[in-house]
Amino acid sequence: MEEKFSSYIYPDFTKDELRRKIKSNPSSPFLPMNTRSDLFDWQVVVGNVLGAMLKKRIGKYTYDQFREDAHQAFKELLESDAGWEVLNKAYFEKKNVFNISPEFLMFYASKQRGTSARVSRFYSDILGPERIDFKNEHLNFLEKILAQTLEDHLEGVASLKGEHTPAYLPYMALLFKKDIQWLANHSQSFLREIQNFLSFYGFLYAAQLGLSISSLGSADEPVSKPLYFILESEKASLERTRVQEYGYKSYWEGAKKIFPVLTMNEMLQMNSPQSIPMWQLIQRYEQNPNREQIVSELNSFMDFFISERELEDQYEPVEDVSGVIKALCKLSERQFTDKRSGKSGVESKYASGIGLYFGKPFIQSRGRVGKVLILSHDIVLLLTNLAIGNNDKMRFCDVMKEFQARGVYLDKQSEQELIGFYERIGNVERLSDSGDAVYVCKTF
Repeated sequence: MEEKFSSYIYPDFTKDELRRKIKSNPSSPFLPMNTRSDLFDWQVVVGNVLGAMLKKRIGKYTYDQFREDAHQAFKELLESDAGWEVLNKAYFEKKNVFNISPEFLMFYASKQRGTSARVSRFYSDILGPERIDFKNEHLNFLEKILAQTLEDHLEGVASLKGEHTPAYLPYMALLFKKDIQWLANHSQSFLREIQNFLSFYGFLYAAQLGLSISSLGSADEPVSKPLYFILESEKASLERTRVQEYGYKSYWEGAKKIFPVLTMNEMLQMNSPQSIPMWQLIQRYEQNPNREQIVSELNSFMDFFISERELEDQYEPVEDVSGVIKALCKLSERQFTDKRSGKSGVESKYASGIGLYFGKPFIQSRGRVGKVLILSHDIVLLLTNLAIGNNDKMRFCDVMKEFQARGVYLDKQSEQELIGFYERIGNVERLSDSGDAVYVCKTF
């Protein structure tokens, strides 16, 4: 009987079994894109996210069945079919019922597999098992009947903690849940902004993931890292150092590391029922009383990986967990830059997928300056309201701290442009010219 490859890392695999396992690069649950340019349907994603928030599903209940059930519910209240015809035309013919309350968007949900399902699962994992409800005090008498008719036909879904992949970026997950709850408390804003919200958070999450992953071998829990945007109305220039060095350039370099590092993360956890972020994996290894044996096995796997991928790299044995994990991640990157490997350029295709999935509204070419990260006025207003939250107003400098917590950084020029924008739309109170005495009011 063939001996197992190792005692701790791969106790279930022989060398031949491990060879077959790592022949292809495993997909990661921490980000939904792949190396193919598959598009997805935002309506389906929104519908699925609604189900994840409410912990309910539409099942086989159709829009036509809902219309008929609504007809029956109103029969006792209406004196004639003419009254129903008015309601049918007002709410159902052009699907205006979807503008009443977010719950109705669940009709867009789909059980089909594919890119839309993967993107939906990405947001569902960030949400976790907690339920998020909506406040619908604005509904009139008729709309409450429609909402109750739908509620009566939704199926409850039990959600267990083990069903969700842990967030790679816990701080972003907490902010995402806080912000989507705030939107849920303002249901009309939710209906108007949910696609912008999901798109922007998807891009910020992916961008911050790339920046975090760039710290190879780190066991520290990730925190927000500088990523500089400009407003869409601004001119870009080469003299703006932070925008040049820590804007699109920084984003792209980080994005190219995501696929190699997440791939290696999955390879190191092929024996585990559920993947955890690499920084947590390093903590787990470092805290293991058999740490020295684990480091030895990781070094053995490094030699095995170099041989299987036919890489020319040579590494001396590394004596600590962090160092050997860092070396393995670099090797994973090398397999995609070595033209002989047949995998050259895959990491760039994956990074391009991030832009295709989430980044189109936030990446723009500006002539000889090149690509920059931009914020549209709509996104600025959404982000401002999320930052202010349940307050009526907030000091501008504190609003900037809230932006940064979510991964949005502005240089001084952009901050002045932003204050000017706030003044033009009338939601700023300036007590002096200093940022400490400028208050920003919410607009929702």
